[in-house]
Amino acid sequence: HGFLLAEELGRGAFARVFLARQEALAGRPVAVKVTLRRTREAQQLAKLQHPNVVPVHSVHDAPWGQVICMPFLGRRTLADVLRAYHWGVRSG
Repeated sequence: HGFLLAEELGRGAFARVFLARQEALAGRPVAVKVTLRRTREAQQLAKLQHPNVVPVHSVHDAPWGQVICMPFLGRRTLADVLRAYHWGVRSG
């Protein structure tokens, strides 16, 4: 699908997320979510327009599952944000 996987960023029960380069578009960094089952997640996300919702660049169906391409926005996770908030509240 034109993605060169660089490293795994995270994983959950149903999918893994990788940092990748989208070779067809100047090698831009993207996050690709790879799942072994097809979902309607991308269609649901595409309906939302909000600064706190990551947009979907593209969806690629394969016989073995699905790839969802999204912008790479950095390595900070929700767990990082919650941890920083927790420490900020306790010390403040």
